[in-house]
Amino acid sequence: MSISSPRYTYGYGAVFDALRMLHFGQAREALERLAPELGDVWRWVTWIWLHWYVALRAEAAVLAGSPDANRRLTEARTVVAGNPVASAIVERADALLHNDEKRLLAAADTFDGADCPYQSRGP
Repeated sequence: MSISSPRYTYGYGAVFDALRMLHFGQAREALERLAPELGDVWRWVTWIWLHWYVALRAEAAVLAGSPDANRRLTEARTVVAGNPVASAIVERADALLHNDEKRLLAAADTFDGADCPYQSRGP
């Protein structure tokens, strides 16, 4: 996803950027990052949560051994297309289903590249 895309500018990118800025005492910069009005960002917020919901539902189906795990993975791929983090969750779930260590490591790299190390490492 391009850093200049509306999804990054107004969606989860802005939220995570602002969290990081606040953590480092950059309140003025965080406020500027969150400048768009709520009506301008609502569709992107909905977009990201829907993607994560669908991706996590597919992953839960795999981990629970659900007989419809393949169907949920297929459905999830269609819904999360264009969202690198949600897509990586779906790919990780598919790799788990097929016991594909190479793809599991690739998913971890994707999470790290998207600045989501909490997704790539266990507790």
